[in-house]
Amino acid sequence: NDMMDITEGLISTLAKEIGGHFRDLLIIKSCKNANDLIKLPQYLFEEVEKQSRLVNSAILIDCLEKFNTLQTELRYAENAKMLLESVCLECLSKIMKMNLKLQNEEDDKKKQDKVAKGDINAQLDALQIWGQVIRKLRDKNEIILHTLCGGLGNVDVVDNELQIKIIETDKDLFNKINTKSNINILNNILKELGYNLNVNILSEERAKTQNEIRIEKLQRFFGEFLKVYED
Repeated sequence: NDMMDITEGLISTLAKEIGGHFRDLLIIKSCKNANDLIKLPQYLFEEVEKQSRLVNSAILIDCLEKFNTLQTELRYAENAKMLLESVCLECLSKIMKMNLKLQNEEDDKKKQDKVAKGDINAQLDALQIWGQVIRKLRDKNEIILHTLCGGLGNVDVVDNELQIKIIETDKDLFNKINTKSNINILNNILKELGYNLNVNILSEERAKTQNEIRIEKLQRFFGEFLKVYED
């Protein structure tokens, strides 16, 4: 392994170069005429500029500080190579977590935009929206409504409605939830979350609990498995 042969002096130089790269990224994010300061060939500057768009300034400052500190620590380190690798992995982990967070936020915004346009009819998206509503009920201290709605999982988005389906035989639960004040609370929460939807509580004979749906899926799976096994 070539890395095993790197001398402590080369490791210190490499650490300095990596720290310098984080500094260049930060300068590009902070200055209009950044290349007047860092003086890179134009083709390299354009590449580094692309990289700078993938990470925010706070992360860059944190990484730059770590590599500045590393310069001192390397002088006394028993294993300079391991110390450098540790700091590199720590910085990479921070950048990856930030990118994942940004991606999740972008995905959530896209879903909300779709719902606002009435484009969503998928059960999965409806469950995600309903989950956000349930969390909001908890945050707003709507204890009774949160308790009543918490166990409901048969939901759908149809024609700009978030439809909450309750088994017909559970009339008591249906009547407790389906009041004007409760509907207003739920509709206001949807608006706060950015969804152009209205709640509609439905009493449905064929509505199934999540547990019943899960059991049916397992039964179908094992049925197919047995069929293959018998063949």
